[in-house]
Amino acid sequence: SDFKQALKIAEKDPEIHFYLASAYSLSEEKDKAYKHLDLAVQYGLKNKDKIDTFEALAYVRIQDEYDAFKENGYRIHEKPA
Repeated sequence: SDFKQALKIAEKDPEIHFYLASAYSLSEEKDKAYKHLDLAVQYGLKNKDKIDTFEALAYVRIQDEYDAFKENGYRIHEKPA
């Protein structure tokens, strides 16, 4: 809830989105974790390598879609209309 509160103050802060994604990963909410990682990158996360190494994101990294997510620059693939 603290991260969500922080987003109300700085909704485009990439670090807040990164740590919120980590919290969602720890609670095994992969869709929300991917969404916030995507936003972290979109808003300029400086060290994308930590997505591959940050322990709290281990759950996200074992998901089938992680390789495609990484290959797409840590962005969610848009679904065709």
